[in-house]
Amino acid sequence: MIRVNVQAIACAGLVLLAASSAKAQVGENIMDMNAVTEAQLERLPNMTPDLTKALLGGRPFADITKLNTFLLENQKLTPVRAAEIYRKVFVHVDLNNAPMEELKLIPGITDTAPREIIAKRPWKTLAQFNIDFAKSATQALADRWVMYVFIPMNANTASDADLGTIPGGGAKAAAEIKAHRPYSSKAQFETEVGKGLGAAEAARIARFFSF
Repeated sequence: MIRVNVQAIACAGLVLLAASSAKAQVGENIMDMNAVTEAQLERLPNMTPDLTKALLGGRPFADITKLNTFLLENQKLTPVRAAEIYRKVFVHVDLNNAPMEELKLIPGITDTAPREIIAKRPWKTLAQFNIDFAKSATQALADRWVMYVFIPMNANTASDADLGTIPGGGAKAAAEIKAHRPYSSKAQFETEVGKGLGAAEAARIARFFSF
């Protein structure tokens, strides 16, 4: 009879999960509204040419609440229609700093999860988030929610792999960020990086960092 050390297997699983997420502090497998292409938007269900044009023209959206207001008030979409879009395209939510109103817009989020997210701050890794909510909710929900969130990276120490997880960032953004290190504040980051990327783009990517 083969005896299985359940605790050892569980620990090994946590280590592997943490390792796989160590270089991915931005949720994957979901398109970011500020980085999605026109062609990608056009392929979404029920997306019209006018809405595609409006979304591209309205960027960048500072956070998901700004996008939500744009869709509901400016474009007159229903909450149900907006929710359909969010399942495919989103503005990632900051796990450590987002207010309750942002967390509630995560697709499929339960009524209690936003409070739990805030109560357990600060989050160190997406792996930790996934593990915790697999316990308090389900693994399927945790796997879904983790796609829509991010944990700010240290602007002065983030590796190339870390920088590569920023939606729409690319090699040019990574080079600009590294060229002006060290940073002591968000304002300094936006000023220095904005010289090469433009003020709007620098402000957009600044939200993915801690200072």
